[in-house]
Amino acid sequence: MCTIVILFITGIAFIFIEIFVPGGIFGLSGALAIFGSIFLCFRDYPSAAFYVLFLELVFAGIAIVLALKFLPKTKFGKYVILSKKEDKNEGFVSHDSLRDIEGKQGVALTLLRPAGKVNINGKKFDVVTEGGYVQKNEKVKVVTVSGKKIVVRKTNNQ
Repeated sequence: MCTIVILFITGIAFIFIEIFVPGGIFGLSGALAIFGSIFLCFRDYPSAAFYVLFLELVFAGIAIVLALKFLPKTKFGKYVILSKKEDKNEGFVSHDSLRDIEGKQGVALTLLRPAGKVNINGKKFDVVTEGGYVQKNEKVKVVTVSGKKIVVRKTNNQ
C-alpha cells in the first residue's frame, strides 16, 4: 500500500512541477504515475480499490477547488494569472474604427513607395497607395479602409 501512496504523491508532484517547467514530460509522467497507482491498487487490493479511487478523485477535486480559490491570492498566482481587465477606459482597444477617414484628404509626410505615412486631419497614419509612388508633401485622398489598412490615391489638386 505504501508504494501506491508514494506513486500517487509522486504523480501529483510531477503535475505540479509541470506548471513551472512546461513541455509535457512532467505532466505525462505525473498522469502515468497516478494511473499506475490506481492500477496497482486494483491489482493488489481489489476489495479496497474503489475506495482508494474514490478518495483520489475527492482529493483531486479538493485540490482543484483550493487552487482556484487561493492561487489567485498568492504572490505566484498574481504573477501567473492575468487579474487586470483590459478595457477601453484604460486605453486598451483592439483597434479604433478608421471608417471616418474614408474619403478624406491628407498630405504625404514621407515618400509613399507604395507605403509610408500621411497626415489626415492632424493625425499620422500608416498607409499604402493603390500602386504608384507619391512624393513627400503631395496631397492624397483615402480611397478605402479595411481594418487597419488604409489605401490612398494621389490627388491632382495641389
